[in-house]
Amino acid sequence: MAKVRIYEVARRFNVSSEAMVNLLKEMGVPVKNHMSSIDEDTVARVAGKFESEKEAVKHAEEEKKRRQDEAKRRRRTQRPAARVEAAPAAGVAESKADAVVAAPDGDAEGRVA
Repeated sequence: MAKVRIYEVARRFNVSSEAMVNLLKEMGVPVKNHMSSIDEDTVARVAGKFESEKEAVKHAEEEKKRRQDEAKRRRRTQRPAARVEAAPAAGVAESKADAVVAAPDGDAEGRVA
């Protein structure tokens, strides 16, 4: 069987060498550092571990999306169907300042000097 360096396996799975060393130690594989060699059987075990974790993450993301969609549907059904905005009352007299328009040659009251 061929032996492979840990840093090469880490590069293959796109993780840091340190993370790979820690993972191998958790799996009970005796390693010292990223330059240690492991056999192909151990690489296959690592690949299986990554695949199972990948599936678990995928399942968790799908579950999260399902819960978010369900919450959106609940919020939509709880909203009132039509909102009525209060319009300003018709016939309210405008203030005198708003109604006064200045004459071209006069002051604000419309007087010519």
